[in-house]
Amino acid sequence: MLSTVVKMVDDKSAIVRLQLALTLGESTDARATTALAQLTTRHGDDEWLSDAVLSSLGGRAGGMLAALLEKPSEAAQVRGLIGRLCTTIATRRNPKEFSDALIRIAGLKDSSLQRVCLAGFRARFKTVTVVSLSKTASDALKNLVATGDEDVRTAALGLVRMLKLESATERKVRVDTAISQVGNVKLPIDQRMAAVRGLAAENEMTIAVRLLDSFPTATPAVRRVILEAAFARYDHLPAVVSAIEKKLVAASALNAVQRATLLQHPDAILRKRAAGLLRSSVSVDIKTLERFMAALKKPRNVVNGEKVYRAHCATCHHAHGGGFAVGPDLAAEFRRAEETIVRDILAPSEVIEPGHETWVVETTDGRTLSGLLTTESASSLVLSLPGGQQLDVLRKDIKSLKPLPVSLMPEALAQVLKPRDVADVIAWLRRPPSRRVLFDDDAAFVKLLVDGKGTAHIVTTDKYNGTTALRITPPQKHSARIKGWAFRIRENPGAGEYRYLRLAWKATGAQGVMIELADNGRWPSSDKPTRRYYSGKNTTAWKATQVSARVPAEWTVITRDLWKDFGNFTLTGIAPTAMGGPVLFDQIELLRVLED
Repeated sequence: MLSTVVKMVDDKSAIVRLQLALTLGESTDARATTALAQLTTRHGDDEWLSDAVLSSLGGRAGGMLAALLEKPSEAAQVRGLIGRLCTTIATRRNPKEFSDALIRIAGLKDSSLQRVCLAGFRARFKTVTVVSLSKTASDALKNLVATGDEDVRTAALGLVRMLKLESATERKVRVDTAISQVGNVKLPIDQRMAAVRGLAAENEMTIAVRLLDSFPTATPAVRRVILEAAFARYDHLPAVVSAIEKKLVAASALNAVQRATLLQHPDAILRKRAAGLLRSSVSVDIKTLERFMAALKKPRNVVNGEKVYRAHCATCHHAHGGGFAVGPDLAAEFRRAEETIVRDILAPSEVIEPGHETWVVETTDGRTLSGLLTTESASSLVLSLPGGQQLDVLRKDIKSLKPLPVSLMPEALAQVLKPRDVADVIAWLRRPPSRRVLFDDDAAFVKLLVDGKGTAHIVTTDKYNGTTALRITPPQKHSARIKGWAFRIRENPGAGEYRYLRLAWKATGAQGVMIELADNGRWPSSDKPTRRYYSGKNTTAWKATQVSARVPAEWTVITRDLWKDFGNFTLTGIAPTAMGGPVLFDQIELLRVLED
């Protein structure tokens, strides 16, 4: 009977597959677990099916995880379910099951899958917990702390601490090694910054003091993360004040939010010490303002203006289809006097637009979080940070919540930017938009791709530009009608119309990569190469326009004349497509003219 039932994993009916998942849960036969794994990887986009699989496993979460990880490329398509499986394993705390799972995960080559698994384990532990892991499993987890990428190391370290797998001697060696890495300028900057973040997770005053002691010899990027680590907890702030008093840290190294945090500290004695060390933020001086105003009367360079926007503004401000909507939308700035805009750039805390105040949350476990308060619900609130990051804070975890009279915007732009840079970026903001960014560093983009049996994920470890890229697994993720998309493609585009498509893609390990474009909610016919581009080998049954016969093994930028290739149409949807393995997309945009 079982041999007949397992053949139904590819039944066309979703209801039949759902019932199959529940039925297989009644069997302890290894073939049933294998069939459940096949159901998951082949139909993982069915949320109801994933829930049914989890509920039917009983005590076989470890076996299911092992079956899924047999084929990591397929397992990557069901990351959500794998994370929940790992949480189930951690909940059961069965030493052998937990040990076997850790060993398998440590052996994976896919670091993003390792992060999902480690996060799943860690989610179950709120306090220090002892699980009798095998020595092999313990060593494997410790090895990830030493050799994984930054996110894997951080996740593995959190699990090591929570499971108390280190001896006092091992911990001392690890901490001393990390401290030495912070100040070792021969090491790559990413490794030194990762060492700081790993130490910050220890949440100990003595480690905060040692990090601040290393501040004088640290390079600028490392200094920034040292201060971020020191300000992450209220109980570390006395160490910051002491470091300023000892002249290890210059008062000018603190940003406006950090200064305000010290000056509004609940401890009156600490506030007084800080007030004696920190100067209040002052408005921009007249001579500086005149230098920047004079540049407004000179010729402008909008190309440089866009570069300045991307380098200094895009992490917090949306404009012309790019950037993150943390602060006000800069595309509306052209309606205001240029002199006012210059003053706002040079003295951002002088006038803060309502709704864009900085808020500081102190949590019940001593952490300090700051950002713009963008969303509130009955049980939580959301803080928005530069770069589009959002922090969900449960109300039950909040000790205090208060606003700061300062902007998140950097106050040193008068020293960082030249007067012509400010004039150029204002000119770029004031010109009508000639490009439209469809995807670039927007984590919410994956939610727009609602259809398809592949998966879409945001990755940070391999990108062409900015901070993130879009990872697609076979076959594709797509949506024929994306809200707000109705971009007219024309030979001579007017306002709001475009002609060219530009994007970056990469297909290491895949046979080919394709992108498909929808016209008024309709996908192109499979027998014509219309509105499809591909590089490498086209393994689909659809005809498409070839960009290159070579698979783009490295990041490759392509620019196509949409009107010349396909004529007039209205772009309403997109289908990033992977052929024979995962592919990456980045900086997908429409252009009116090629000079952009």
